[in-house]
Amino acid sequence: MSNRQKSLAIALSLTLVSLGDGMLQSAIAAPTLVPLSGSNPANDLSTDLYRMGAGDRLKITVYEAPELSGDFEVLPDGTISLPLAGTLSVQGLTLDEATRALQQHFNKVLRFPIVTLALTNRRPVRVAISGEVNRPGVYTVGSGVSGALGQTNAVPQNNTNQETGQATLTQVIQQAGGITETADIRNVILEREGGRGQSRRRIEINLWELLQNTDLSQDPILRDGDRILIARARDLSPEEIRNLSQASFAPATITVAVVGEVKAPGRIPLPPNTPVTQAVLAAGGFTVRADESALELVRLEPNGSVTRRRLAANFSASANSENNPALRNGDTIIVTKNTAASASDALSLFLAPFTAGFGLFRLLGL
Repeated sequence: MSNRQKSLAIALSLTLVSLGDGMLQSAIAAPTLVPLSGSNPANDLSTDLYRMGAGDRLKITVYEAPELSGDFEVLPDGTISLPLAGTLSVQGLTLDEATRALQQHFNKVLRFPIVTLALTNRRPVRVAISGEVNRPGVYTVGSGVSGALGQTNAVPQNNTNQETGQATLTQVIQQAGGITETADIRNVILEREGGRGQSRRRIEINLWELLQNTDLSQDPILRDGDRILIARARDLSPEEIRNLSQASFAPATITVAVVGEVKAPGRIPLPPNTPVTQAVLAAGGFTVRADESALELVRLEPNGSVTRRRLAANFSASANSENNPALRNGDTIIVTKNTAASASDALSLFLAPFTAGFGLFRLLGL
């Protein structure tokens, strides 16, 4: 073999080795996170990978360079401090993007660095929720963190997505006290920050599809800085209201007022869909002065109007829309007096001046 042929052979061998290293490097150094559970291309959640920020913990492994490897925490300014290689900003990067950035960064101190990156602990994230929930506010979600600002309840570890350890939309709604009965769950708006150089996105979510068709793409995992808005529905049918009250993200209890001729009048917490008669029993039952055939149910409707219905109590009847309707949050039940009690009260009012006069005469000894 001539000297020229030997030179060509050596050059070809070096090229193949270089290509092999590059392919191996790309294969090893391109791990990615699993996309959002139940991803849906229609609402642009399918490619929405987790983006890193201050408080995340990372495990960096550099092949055959243990002095550069180790566990690192993303600092408040969004950077990580690397031995021998200085600092690197990973704020807003996905795991795949951060891996490529690390490879380029280590090129300063290594030739053909092979880097793997793992997210070992996710930071707590803050989300804001407003509109038709019972406790709107800013919530910090994740393990070992405090609750909403002004609240004491955070999303606990056992109330998060089991695969990722992060809270989903419906779980945060639960922590915010659940939806109100006038919530428009067909048009929930999720506003989310994009990646570096990307504008904020506005994503429409239909929780009704989650209820009716178990479409899990409508229950996305939340990200740091998400803003949730649940609007007020203009008109809801009784069937829709009943279905909403049974949803997992509905409040666990409702509060109704029972006033008038009951033994323990006041505001009472009850399970959703409790019928009128059960609310009366929860208020201690009727007094002897009550007219059991003349109850009045006062209700604020979703359109802002107030309705009043007269009912006759029937404790043997099952819950129904006619005589024993299911209650909604904020309902008021008025138990009126019977005829004998009304007559007795009227007589007492009429005789009050005379009894007061007789009392004065007795006081004066007349």
